[in-house]
Amino acid sequence: MLNSIKKNLFLLSLIIASDLGTKFFFTQLFPDIIHYNQGFFLGNLAQSSSLFRIIALGSSAAFISFIYFVQIYILPTHLVKLRLAITLLVGGILGNVIDRIHDGRTVDFIPFSLFNFSASFNIADVFLVCGAIFILYLVFFKDKEIWHPNSSRSKFIVMPNHQYRIASYFGVSALFFCLIVGTFCFSFLQNQIPGYILRTNGMGDLFYVLFASQAFLYIIASFYFGLLITHKTYGPIYAFISYVKARTDDSKSTRGEKLRLRSGDYFKELEDLADKIDSAIDN
Repeated sequence: MLNSIKKNLFLLSLIIASDLGTKFFFTQLFPDIIHYNQGFFLGNLAQSSSLFRIIALGSSAAFISFIYFVQIYILPTHLVKLRLAITLLVGGILGNVIDRIHDGRTVDFIPFSLFNFSASFNIADVFLVCGAIFILYLVFFKDKEIWHPNSSRSKFIVMPNHQYRIASYFGVSALFFCLIVGTFCFSFLQNQIPGYILRTNGMGDLFYVLFASQAFLYIIASFYFGLLITHKTYGPIYAFISYVKARTDDSKSTRGEKLRLRSGDYFKELEDLADKIDSAIDN
């Protein structure tokens, strides 16, 4: 599991580095074909202040990175193609976000025209589009590889009291983190940016809505991540308890059954302990 995560993180770093490297290369050697996109998203909010864009994009990038790490952590190691597709998508997004945070704009150097439509793209856009198309292909045409029935337990919440309690700790921690960061951001904006800028085109309200939305999603994602962690922890315990109950039953139908945990589960040593119990009971 750890080696698989390292490979995806290395690929993500390589994608971002290649995007930033090509932008620097074309900016220095072919400035005539460079097109600068000043907008916030798809050219929108180009008139907004650079500080507003940096704060909004920075928080968005942090949230996207958090979701990416969660997905890479929870996806089974055999889903190599899906991991690759998600890494391509996120790498493309972060490449453009880093560019906007650093310079307040993105560098486009790949011209594209079709009928009456014309635009310019960069390597990050290519990675992003390829990743999105690859994900859709896997979801719609390779769904049996992703949702394999043998790769999941029959129940996700196996010990409700314990799992919800731990997951709540994750959610509450995320809530307090958002409150701390939100207080800092709101205070900074109110004291460092003139009021008329915040009121222009509702940028101040837009920032508050964006932050509140991201904070809500971050809390929900943290709670869900807590459930995933507890599933890997309490799942093996639940499986072991069920196994012991079945093996100590007088019924002969349970003989020969083996305890086999899922890939990525904690407490893998329970399998060895179960084998010892099998030997003791059978002998």
